[in-house]
Amino acid sequence: MFLNVTLLLPEIQPEKWRRYHFESKDRYYTVILQQDLFHEWSIIKCYGGKDNKLGNMIIEGCKSYEDGKNKIDQIKKTRRSRKYTLKKTKSVKLCLNFEKISLVAGDML
Repeated sequence: MFLNVTLLLPEIQPEKWRRYHFESKDRYYTVILQQDLFHEWSIIKCYGGKDNKLGNMIIEGCKSYEDGKNKIDQIKKTRRSRKYTLKKTKSVKLCLNFEKISLVAGDML
């Protein structure tokens, strides 16, 4: 017996994704606000030393896009208070075909 299930996922909104890269004399800090695989909003924090291989990455869940923006604003204030400067980052176009992905995911169920 074959069961045909249609899975409707919330819309991915790459136009709302944000990326900020901060640098101090010896350190870097990158923070990204984006949707994860389950379409929930997450903040990815990457930080470490410029002259060594020490660093870490943390993924933190958000209740909503607005919650994520508020957390990013707080991070920006903290980085400025610690003498980090915000560097320009290039905008990268997301190259995923979400219709094709949803069809494949639907075929797997």
